[in-house]
Amino acid sequence: MIVYDREGYSNDFMLDMWEERISVCTYNKYVKDKWDEAEFREYEVQKEHGGTQTIKLAERLVFIQGKESEKLWMMKSAKTRKSPARRKNHNYRKISSSVRKN
Repeated sequence: MIVYDREGYSNDFMLDMWEERISVCTYNKYVKDKWDEAEFREYEVQKEHGGTQTIKLAERLVFIQGKESEKLWMMKSAKTRKSPARRKNHNYRKISSSVRKN
């Protein structure tokens, strides 16, 4: 598995890696869609230095399409976060990871 920054986000790259049997994981670039609050579930997680924290997570299975009409299933995960005023439209972080080719 290759884990990389959102600057490397490319459908064609992810499809090329899948052809080489290499899975990928990255932040989404240019996130514009807003997920419905009902998709998020609360989870209680252990904090690194003790204690617990409640977080909200959501997942979607989506197709990405690249060159030559190739398609790949990607698992998109999102975590809510407190947004600074300058990021009103982006109240969560999204991560994509390859799952399987269709």
